[in-house]
Amino acid sequence: MSSAQFAPSPVTRLRDFDFGEMEAEAEAPDRPDLLINGFIDPHGVINEARNGRRFLFLGYKGSGKSGIAEHLSLIDDPLLFVKVIHIADLSFTSLGQMVGTNGEPESRFPTAWSWLLLLQLFESFASDAGCRLGNDDRLWYVIEALKAAGFLPDAELKKTVETTLKKTAGLKLWQFLDLGRERLEKTDADLHCFVDWLRSNALDVRSQSRHLLVVDGLDDLLKAGKLAHTALECLLFEVKRLNLDFARFKSPAKILVLCRTDLFDRLPGANNNKLRQVYATNLDWSKDAKDLKRCPLIDIINRRASLTAQCAVDIFETFLPPSIDAYSKDDIRTQLLEHTRHIPRDMIMLFKALQEYSGAERLTKHQVFDGLAAYSRYLVDEMTDELGGYVDPAQIGMAKSLFTKVRKRAATVGELEERAKRLRFPDSFDLRGILRVLFECSLVGNAPTVNSHPKDTHFKFRNRYATFDPFQAVFFHRGLWKGLDLH
Repeated sequence: MSSAQFAPSPVTRLRDFDFGEMEAEAEAPDRPDLLINGFIDPHGVINEARNGRRFLFLGYKGSGKSGIAEHLSLIDDPLLFVKVIHIADLSFTSLGQMVGTNGEPESRFPTAWSWLLLLQLFESFASDAGCRLGNDDRLWYVIEALKAAGFLPDAELKKTVETTLKKTAGLKLWQFLDLGRERLEKTDADLHCFVDWLRSNALDVRSQSRHLLVVDGLDDLLKAGKLAHTALECLLFEVKRLNLDFARFKSPAKILVLCRTDLFDRLPGANNNKLRQVYATNLDWSKDAKDLKRCPLIDIINRRASLTAQCAVDIFETFLPPSIDAYSKDDIRTQLLEHTRHIPRDMIMLFKALQEYSGAERLTKHQVFDGLAAYSRYLVDEMTDELGGYVDPAQIGMAKSLFTKVRKRAATVGELEERAKRLRFPDSFDLRGILRVLFECSLVGNAPTVNSHPKDTHFKFRNRYATFDPFQAVFFHRGLWKGLDLH
């Protein structure tokens, strides 16, 4: 992208631009424009979400998954209805119990998920004055039945689960539907019947509008146990089945799922590769990083800055030095990208750190270095968060202490283990387990030797198939160097 395309910025200090926040949810209430006009879509996810076959959007932490949900919610289109639900606080034990206690969870979860998802869709249908069931007005009958039984309006999924577990709610729904007294005692079978009733009605819904149900909040389940992972596997199976039915019967509904790539890779299903290839979109921000004219991470910064300036701005040309490394032929854009894991969150947080050290003039190299040091502290905090849940807090502290005492940007596992022994860490200290977690979130990489060139290091963000190799050298991500005082 040439600088000739950009006008001089009327904003004279880098600190006066609004690059946004660490989370899309924090931007949406006060700065919706950042999620509407400042939204970058190199993967074509918005059109795919609205009109395509793919429903599963995979990306690592900070790759912009929740931004998709917020952008869809903020689109000014009277024919688009978007509802976002979060499943992080669900009890998966209670979820399975909604369908009774007989059988394995794998046989009960699909019905439970269908019930929750279809209820959410019917709440969306109820807000669309143009919705009909077939060619008549029977939609009000379904809505009133669900209201009478206490299932609508639905405040949250957790409350729906609690309501479903009450026999009285099911009896009210049976009575409203007048399905016969002889079935009232068959409580274990009730939910299957309700789901069949809701599904058949959902497939009969007609509208000029589009109804999208977005399932978010899966990130916290990465460290959950087997039951949660089984429940999520069943969720994806049921969403696929519902979406195929919606498309086949021309229903205006579609369900989307936002999921961490590393969580999806842990799920127990035998057909996950088919699901990924046919129904998933991967949010990979690294593929155009070498082509600075097309790099979406560069575009994010300039697009958001241009919203503040109200004209097209090239932040890199106007406010930053051409280079910060006298020995590198790379552009300043490439040099800054190397401090990130090639995800939007890192890029935004890097520029928020640079803003802390900006003055009235273009930033000097020393000011950029100060900003990178502040950004590095953010990345060290990210390291702590990534380890949380996998590793005991005491071991996280020991790992950080170990890295800062070794003070090497690259080391062998043997060197790190030897220093841990000299520091008298307990035998329970799981260094290799810690390094595997850090490799999965691209905070460490692998290379054949400690003398390998940093550009030859294998990081997960560049190749999602890469796995940690304890027999190769460990390279700490460049963004951690200052925060951990590595040399």
